[in-house]
Amino acid sequence: MRATFVNTLTELARSNDKIMCVIGDTGFSVFEEFEKEFKERFVNVGIAEQNFVSFGAGLSAMGMKPYLYNVVSFMTLRALEQIELDISYQENPVVLVGVGGGHAYGTAGPTHHAYYDLTTMCMLPNMAVVCPADPVEMEAVMRVSQTYDKPLYIRIGRSIDPIVHVKPISFESYLYETRKRCSVVCNWYCSKGCGKSRGAVERTGRRRCPLQYAYHKAG
Repeated sequence: MRATFVNTLTELARSNDKIMCVIGDTGFSVFEEFEKEFKERFVNVGIAEQNFVSFGAGLSAMGMKPYLYNVVSFMTLRALEQIELDISYQENPVVLVGVGGGHAYGTAGPTHHAYYDLTTMCMLPNMAVVCPADPVEMEAVMRVSQTYDKPLYIRIGRSIDPIVHVKPISFESYLYETRKRCSVVCNWYCSKGCGKSRGAVERTGRRRCPLQYAYHKAG
């Protein structure tokens, strides 16, 4: 989903001169082309997570549309107070993009593991939380994000994610189908396996698994 994020952000930035990308000394080999094309609209704040978040909040307050990209654990744990006070309570429409939830950075050790971010971010006022199931959902939420007028947290994987959707979707319609009697609820890359399980049950003719969700929380 990282490639989808960068490619879609690049496309959006070409037609929206308010969009900026801010990183915290991460994303090497990912943002070089963006930096080359947009120059001053790309900022590497460095290893200073609290300042990184407050800097993004300030850009937003001055009318820019900042996309803050960092490792999940660094951004949502080290800078939680700044996210709460400078972004959430002020309702600054910053887009926070966290890469590497859960054990995605497994061998990097506990400093890079992120178990609590979804719960923590969901508790914040005015914060919408999106955990895209695949690159198709990632592109859809990115297209909505540039006009979203409240804080938004997007949690993505570290590398290649399996495709769940077979065609483009609108972000508002992430429900698969509507039938009766039971639901399958899942998120992130687990959605691919959930879809297969649902299909196996439906092939029995019982048709008891109607819905499949990616994890989203409105602001």
